[in-house]
Amino acid sequence: MCNKYFCPICGENCFEFLTQKRVPVYQNGLYNDFNAAINCIRGTLNLCHCLQCDFIFNSEYDSTLCNYSQNYDNNQNYSTIFSKYIDRQIAWLCKQIKLNDINVIEIGCGKGYYLDKLSNKSVNCTLTGYDPSFSDDIENFESKGITVFKELFGQNQTDIVPDLIICRHVIEHIQQPVKFLKSIYETAKKNPGCKIFFETPDVNWILENNCWFDLFYEHCSYFNANSITTALNISGFSESQVIKEFNGQYMWIIAELQNDICINKKSNIKTDDFTLSYNRYILEWCNKVKSNHDTAVWGAGAKGVTFLNLLDPEKKLIRCVIDINENKQGKYLSGTGHKIISPDELSENNIQNIIILNPNYTDEIKRMLKSINKNINIL
Repeated sequence: MCNKYFCPICGENCFEFLTQKRVPVYQNGLYNDFNAAINCIRGTLNLCHCLQCDFIFNSEYDSTLCNYSQNYDNNQNYSTIFSKYIDRQIAWLCKQIKLNDINVIEIGCGKGYYLDKLSNKSVNCTLTGYDPSFSDDIENFESKGITVFKELFGQNQTDIVPDLIICRHVIEHIQQPVKFLKSIYETAKKNPGCKIFFETPDVNWILENNCWFDLFYEHCSYFNANSITTALNISGFSESQVIKEFNGQYMWIIAELQNDICINKKSNIKTDDFTLSYNRYILEWCNKVKSNHDTAVWGAGAKGVTFLNLLDPEKKLIRCVIDINENKQGKYLSGTGHKIISPDELSENNIQNIIILNPNYTDEIKRMLKSINKNINIL
């Protein structure tokens, strides 16, 4: 390892622990043909770990390669499991902050699904979203009292005095998290009582569970409770709650404005163990797939894209990818060009085995297979 990097959050020394070259920049891009998919934009993943605050980041990340547009689709709401998870999260959020007669801003609102859900739970609230990938009918949302700007938050400073700012699964895409958080602070400070809700993956879960396919280019910043609270404190916030949800995969954070900067404890992540096991796990999966023909991966999201680009970059081992998102079906996977099919196409593709990368969806997938009378082995 080479000690030549400094932490973008606390400024302390960092160490490289994992490098992958020519990885797809987009894990959720939509490609209409095989050649477009295999010729996708690529970059280098060079992960560094701060031994002070635990922040992990991609030192080779190039933000100019990333241009989130309407061809980007990370919609997980086709899953009943995920929809119920969102319902539970909103119910929890409503207990923390009464959604009555307040101004709500969502940074990175995607297709507006979360704002739409909030509109059904709120009373006389002003709901505003920012996202360049938003592609739905703006007039339809405006009829529900929702305003969406097809742009990044901060491009045109909002005049809204917010009571609540929501930022779900955005900060891990931000190369300079403290700068980003300070821009949120500038908006939040218009109301000293403003609260901010963040949701982001917990890198501890990734490393402890050896989920090597959960490290990819789009996520240039990886947090645990230590690093996210450090970043918040430096940026002018204090965290009132940090809890782990989705079986430990995600963190929910409620933050408030504060004046004092807190110093957090030192690192508790051991990246050396993960680095040593990284290539071994990939090799083990290669051997498993070679002995089980006619195999497909379930899920054409970030995990699936990363898994296949590392395990089967030349499309020789895995037949195809299954996804219940109708917008992805018929498209091709970023980097490898695997065809994305619907569950109804399993028979015609002669799929005998499937790989489920996120255990949270295993029961849902089993029920789906049973409903279409498919007896398929799960690896």
